[in-house]
Amino acid sequence: MRLGRLIAAAALLLHGAALATEASIGANAAPAAALAPGEVLLEIEATGSAKSRPDAARLFVIAKSEGETTARARSLNEALVARIGGAARQAGVAPADIRLGTNPWSRMAFVGNEAIDAGVAALSRPTEKTEFASFEIRVRDVSRVDPIRSALEEAGADQVVGPFFALENDSAARRAARADAVRQARAEAEDYANALGMRVARILRVSERVSPYVSADASEAVLNAMYAVRGPTAQEIETRADLAVDFAIVPR
Repeated sequence: MRLGRLIAAAALLLHGAALATEASIGANAAPAAALAPGEVLLEIEATGSAKSRPDAARLFVIAKSEGETTARARSLNEALVARIGGAARQAGVAPADIRLGTNPWSRMAFVGNEAIDAGVAALSRPTEKTEFASFEIRVRDVSRVDPIRSALEEAGADQVVGPFFALENDSAARRAARADAVRQARAEAEDYANALGMRVARILRVSERVSPYVSADASEAVLNAMYAVRGPTAQEIETRADLAVDFAIVPR
């Protein structure tokens, strides 16, 4: 049941993202530049990537307590929350990097490395004698992920999801990914032009608004992130950039 709910939720999230992207593209797409006599339009979409070592990670923690009464369960959970937070601090996590969720159901779905408020019941709803709380723990030293995770579990965390590795500042990686996307787009345009006995004359338009669909790779990425089974690792994280380029090609 839990697997079915998560898959259904992921499908809904992906479908909604695709619709939103399509609406945005339809509303904001600029008209293509006019072609000169003899020119043929060639539309290329390319994805560039850059690989880096991550310098940060996040752990998502669930604290669960049960009691004979609701008040007792709440009291036990408050103590557990304090114990887990203390264990995180003793393991070297800065207080500002320990974020207690305001809603235990609000951070149970993830896209890439980003949590979203999906309102998805990824777990069964608690009974009146069960209390939940959620944490987001940001780890600034990725070499400390395993010790911090162990400390959280020893403190009584019911679940520790992650780690989800990321870059504190991905500006350089994004620049490199964009440059790679431009190179790929140009190379693909040259290949198509050569195959048609033509050559690339000029670039008509460059845009990051690519086709409004969510690929199978994106679907897999969502599910992998939710289950923390694949994705960025402590050794390598991939930053991607999608690019659409319109070329004018002409006879040789």
